[in-house]
Amino acid sequence: MAGVTPTGLAALLLLELRNTSLVLLMRTAVTSGSGFLPSTAVCCDEAFKLCTCTVVMAGYYFLRVPDDCEVELPRLGSHEAPQKAPGKSFRGLFRFFMCEVFGHGFTEILKLALPAMCYTLQKNCLYLAITHLEAAVYMVTYQAKILTTALFSCTLLGKPMSYMQVLALCMLMAGVSIVQICSVEEQKRVISQTGGLRSWGGPEHSPLHSRGQGKQLDVHGARQNPLLGLLAVTVACLTSGFSGVWFELVLKTPSFEHSRVDRELAKEFAMWVRNIHLAIFALTGALIGAFAKDGEQISKAGFLQGYTHITWLTVLLEAAGGILVAIVIKYTDNILKNFATAISILTATIFSACLLGFRITPMFLVGMTLVLVAVTVYQRNPPDGNNNCTLCTSRKAIE
Repeated sequence: MAGVTPTGLAALLLLELRNTSLVLLMRTAVTSGSGFLPSTAVCCDEAFKLCTCTVVMAGYYFLRVPDDCEVELPRLGSHEAPQKAPGKSFRGLFRFFMCEVFGHGFTEILKLALPAMCYTLQKNCLYLAITHLEAAVYMVTYQAKILTTALFSCTLLGKPMSYMQVLALCMLMAGVSIVQICSVEEQKRVISQTGGLRSWGGPEHSPLHSRGQGKQLDVHGARQNPLLGLLAVTVACLTSGFSGVWFELVLKTPSFEHSRVDRELAKEFAMWVRNIHLAIFALTGALIGAFAKDGEQISKAGFLQGYTHITWLTVLLEAAGGILVAIVIKYTDNILKNFATAISILTATIFSACLLGFRITPMFLVGMTLVLVAVTVYQRNPPDGNNNCTLCTSRKAIE
């Protein structure tokens, strides 16, 4: 990996480890019988993200804002002259937050409400999907988000695609379809061999202990449904693609004076400001969804019922994903990030076979190979003006 800094290489390895560990831990958590509620896990995930972004912004204030800088605090809903506060103090930190995060009007903050709700729906769908799909099948199928992201980028941002990228997207869908067909056929095979349902029955029958015996059939006594898992992944891919592109659109088309401290410095923390806006709406939506869906169970056994060390580790890894991706892109590039994703699929498949009893079939290998090749071809063949697909140039791209 010539040209990659030690920081970039470390972030790349951490991203690969995180991607592999997350899907295996999610699968273990939902099939362990601990009784935790995925809807509350989504809330904890967003809470962690909000806290992380807040700490980062505080770090920017104490470490990067000049000591002699006075932070102007606009009065929301008022036409009075801005007040000023001393630079480096907790009072100044409060004014810094009010100015940089909440000082640009409710309309600007409201722009992130829709993608935040989509992100919340996406995460709930992913928990549902990993409940009904094997870890390897889930991870391969979820790569369809590349297709949805490409389509929304073309529609909302006007980004062109090369002919090779269009071909790669077709290969991607073919690979995902083959993997899903294999999943359904494997389900039928196990049902015909066992002749009925088998339940976990306790810790001694957990996925890691039993190496997957009966796991293809049920979770907590309910039969797994690969079609429901596919539907959940499809919704997650659609919401993921739309939310990511909308977030990029908001970042690339600012309509306000972003900073009253330092415009150049504000460019660095603009992403964190928008992530705080995103997390506020996402956390609100996640809490409403959790109490609407599982309010009775929460009132009886508590918000954090059934949480184990595996559950908490899953939540932390989910929350850390976006930060790691940002670091990887900053210190390496999208291609190497993509290679980390490909390696994660391979390692997740291997660990699923070794630890969770997943049966690797020749057709699954064909589908997985198509997905890996498609992901690589898509990233290595960007449009250069001469190879643009005419179907993807309907509007001018946002620079």
